Amino acid sequence: MFPGGGAQYAGMGAELYHREPVYRDAFEAALAFVEPSLRVELREFALAPASEVAAASDRLQAPSRAVSLLFVAEYALGKLLGSWGIEPAAMIGHSAGEYVVARLSGVLSLRDAVALATLRGRLFDTLPEGAMLSVQLPAEEALAIAGKGLSVAAANAPSLCVLSGPVGAIAAAEEALRARGAECTR
Repeated sequence: MFPGGGAQYAGMGAELYHREPVYRDAFEAALAFVEPSLRVELREFALAPASEVAAASDRLQAPSRAVSLLFVAEYALGKLLGSWGIEPAAMIGHSAGEYVVARLSGVLSLRDAVALATLRGRLFDTLPEGAMLSVQLPAEEALAIAGKGLSVAAANAPSLCVLSGPVGAIAAAEEALRARGAECTR
């Protein structure tokens, strides 16, 4: 399972980069298809020393950076696992992780997968800030309590859904849902 945005952090993969040549080579191969200015930033985020992780993490919040770094690091990890003989019977990805799966399974070239992941991040940069809320209720019931201005991003089970929308609307929905005893997590 290759996760999507939100799983990234400054310093992710740094130890693997320094210790594992296969990881480092795959990381650099993916970076080669990233525009030069972003390439430098991604390397700095991934290899941030402990003393700089907090500052780098703040700068990594931009989706164009986060999605791109996540793709590069997950792709390198997938290649490393393969070099160890770990071959999955199946793979699944969420968001940027879908592009990693598409590349590792041979559906997309590395160039195309990197291009899609970085474009996705850049497009997210142009959108207003939003949020998501996992709610342990059926989607229709969660929306009825949460109020207007939200969408169902996913119905994961009969009594588990994810709501999405503007940050303020999600905050208000979280408060309303908790007041009614519904379990929810941002």
